[in-house]
Amino acid sequence: ETVHGDSFLIGKYELTQGQVQALGEQVQALGRPGSSNFGDETYTARNPEESVLGPVVSAWLPHFGLRLPTTTEWEVAARAGSGTIWGVGDRVEALQGHANVADATLARATEIGRSGDERVEDGFLSHAPVGSFLPNAFGLHDVLGNVAELTTANSPTGIMLFFARGGSFMLKPVDCRLGSVRHVMPNQTTPEIGLRVARSLRRD
Repeated sequence: ETVHGDSFLIGKYELTQGQVQALGEQVQALGRPGSSNFGDETYTARNPEESVLGPVVSAWLPHFGLRLPTTTEWEVAARAGSGTIWGVGDRVEALQGHANVADATLARATEIGRSGDERVEDGFLSHAPVGSFLPNAFGLHDVLGNVAELTTANSPTGIMLFFARGGSFMLKPVDCRLGSVRHVMPNQTTPEIGLRVARSLRRD
């Protein structure tokens, strides 16, 4: 993709815990392979890395030629040319099969104490293995829901700022819109914040 003349590549999937281990980095996720989360869900190495800190991942990703996408790059990739609220339509029901959000499954799990939108059901109470849902028009999976994805932007003074895009399994569809943006403090982390990697392409 290209943003303001600068070309970049972006991950097809959210970065998994297995990939973090393969890179020799320490997994930060709370929901790790072999552990379970309410019901019959068991996390695997294909579950997304989460509970990450922006400054920490920004420090080790460059060792592998990777980085966090900017918030603008993320939106271009996530929208995939669509002008609709969720990229697959303007009605919540259009998310069925496309995103892991706070849904009917979560609404029925009274032990969790969180509400969900019963117009859609994804079958997961927590984050799902990456690629469990249909991709967008650019072939990217889980741009909405699952884990919120860290992105960056520079302040007027040049300080790197972090933002979460795409919503997560903990948020209702209204908070998982393509245009939804949350500021994330450098020391802020939760089990619903993960990342998708990007790589800059050199100009010829």
